Amino acid sequence: MQDLGNLETLILGSNHIPSLELPSDFPTRNLKYLDFQMNIIQQISAKDVSVLKKTSNLTLILKGNNIVHIEGRAFSSMSFYSLNFGGCVNISVILEGLQGAKTVFLWLGTFDDWDSGIDISDSMLQGICNISADDLNLQYHYFSQISAGTFQCLTKLRKIDLAHTSLRMLPPDIVGMNMLKELNLNMNAFTDLCDIHSAAFLNLTHLSIRDNSEKLHLGSGCLKTLSKLQHLDLSNSNIESSDCCAQELHGLSSLQHLNLSYNRHLFLHNIAFEECSNLVILDLTFTRIITNTSQGPFRNLHLLQFLNLAHCQIGPSIQHILQGLESLIVLNLHGNYFESGTMLNDNVFEQTPNLERAIFSEVLMSAMN
Repeated sequence: MQDLGNLETLILGSNHIPSLELPSDFPTRNLKYLDFQMNIIQQISAKDVSVLKKTSNLTLILKGNNIVHIEGRAFSSMSFYSLNFGGCVNISVILEGLQGAKTVFLWLGTFDDWDSGIDISDSMLQGICNISADDLNLQYHYFSQISAGTFQCLTKLRKIDLAHTSLRMLPPDIVGMNMLKELNLNMNAFTDLCDIHSAAFLNLTHLSIRDNSEKLHLGSGCLKTLSKLQHLDLSNSNIESSDCCAQELHGLSSLQHLNLSYNRHLFLHNIAFEECSNLVILDLTFTRIITNTSQGPFRNLHLLQFLNLAHCQIGPSIQHILQGLESLIVLNLHGNYFESGTMLNDNVFEQTPNLERAIFSEVLMSAMN
């Protein structure tokens, strides 16, 4: 093994390897990435991982193995960059073996095409209390009886991924989540934005509720406590609003990136994003936009650099839609229909002096004044 002293990456995936154990003289000084995914590893002992105790910030991939037992504290005192146990059904067994370990990323989720998601109980996650992790992935499992106790050992996390976990609401009495910065609630079944009880996550900077299976009502001020939120993704969530979005996005003064694409329709009256004047990116692709004002609904977005209005059916609204957008760099109007076949006002782009890229494909344009 002496000739492998500079080895940094070892990929052994999709074989028939039954054990994680490496030779005692295996060179681990520079090892940073070790991939054992899709093998036949079922049990892991402390002896199996003893050689890896010489590593630091290792990425260890064990997803797709049917692990049924890990010796208690087998990974104790070890420091990883990423641990991936994706698709391993028995989370309690995994956490028992990880007691005393440290990692940045901990992947315990499963996958859409795997019939391995399990119903997560509060007791299953208790083992996380004695594991140091920043980022936890539990995607494609189930939370049929989620409670505040579910989050009891998650208070030190910076990011939680709960995508496709059959959630309809989060408990209103969650406490201690002040370190959480990113929350992924994609592909769930919320019916009201207020049902996430955002007051429990005061320091969030990123929130994603994309691909919601139910019609998501935005409510009024449901996110008002998230004054530090910078990135909000509500795309493809069957949203419609008759007066968007001053009340719905009340309190989001730090918001920089907003994605409302692939929703139903939004009526924009007066100043649509009144408290979101720091927006830099606004994506409304394939969401019908209706305006009934001669003044631009985005006219307070003086910092906006990217505006995607592809397939928004804005029609002649282009005449005032660009008001106030002096910082705009990219404008996408692909798939909108201009009845006259031309821009009605040849001065329309005087409002966007910094525009570098404009997309007008498939707008039935016959001339550009």
